[in-house]
Amino acid sequence: MSMRSAGFLAFFLCAAALIVLLVFQSVGTVPTPAPARGPEKPPAAGTLATGDGARALAQAVNQPAAAGAPEKPAAPPAPPVDPLMDPPLTDDEKARGVTLVPGGGRVDFKNRTLILPAEVCLRQGPIELFACAEGGKDHESVLRVRCRPELVNLNLTLFNLRKGPSRPPDGGTPGDRVIILCEWEEGGRTKTVRAEDLIWNVATDRPMDRVGWTYVGSKFVPEHDVETGKPTGRTVFAAVYGRTLIATFLDSSAIFETPLPEGVDDTTFTANEKAVPPRGTAVRMIVRPPTAEEQEEIRKVEAAVDEQRKARKPHGVRREEAGGDRPQAPAKPEAAPDGKPN
Repeated sequence: MSMRSAGFLAFFLCAAALIVLLVFQSVGTVPTPAPARGPEKPPAAGTLATGDGARALAQAVNQPAAAGAPEKPAAPPAPPVDPLMDPPLTDDEKARGVTLVPGGGRVDFKNRTLILPAEVCLRQGPIELFACAEGGKDHESVLRVRCRPELVNLNLTLFNLRKGPSRPPDGGTPGDRVIILCEWEEGGRTKTVRAEDLIWNVATDRPMDRVGWTYVGSKFVPEHDVETGKPTGRTVFAAVYGRTLIATFLDSSAIFETPLPEGVDDTTFTANEKAVPPRGTAVRMIVRPPTAEEQEEIRKVEAAVDEQRKARKPHGVRREEAGGDRPQAPAKPEAAPDGKPN
């Protein structure tokens, strides 16, 4: 290359460098690359995010959920409370020697008390039973009880209670009386009433008289085949077969029955709607012998009831037997000695 050509090339390179320098000065300083940074670390617990970390956190919080993202499933509803569920023994009950009865209930032999779990199944209408076991006639019972009737009867026998009908034939000895109480929770408080208060006597137009209940103890009856109706040759405990616990009429198959004379008529008693709690209410049914004071009160009530009964017509019997004015059938004409009517 000649000296002239070399000079020309050097001039050209200097001019190009000058032009590049002028361009960068017109737009600002020459940028320098930022140093490499690692991934953003989340703020430590208990501190506030600042700068880019705060902006990223805000964007994450305010970012709407992606369409179609699965939502957290709702917790399943709690199972319904079984009103017939027998709660476990408390420490106090264990200390007193209370034991659970298979099939439902608890027994306190020291205080001769049997407690059975029940629920209200009828609030109004005629009744034949105050209480039936599960699977019994709950359409005509105030209470449905979870228990095994044969074990209820066994524990009452261990209380040294004498069993027998309310009105034994030929002047026999009736069964012992018991007091039956009902407890349930109402308005945050425990309400306790006599079983008689939950029953209405349509003959007297008032609640059933508080005379307690007779311990009948049920009986054994011949078993019949369900399909053929023929006897099987075996016997069954009637209270188990019929699920009958407390009858409001004279019923030898029940564990208990009313001792009132109105018990001869199964249309006398209805549920006392004003006193019975709502259907499904859990009830504790308490069975125990009466105290000396309660026995004396029963005698007074029975004496007063007898006086009142003499002053009114019987309920549920034929009118002609009660001296009513039911129309009588015309008398047949007397036959003459020859067999022809006069």
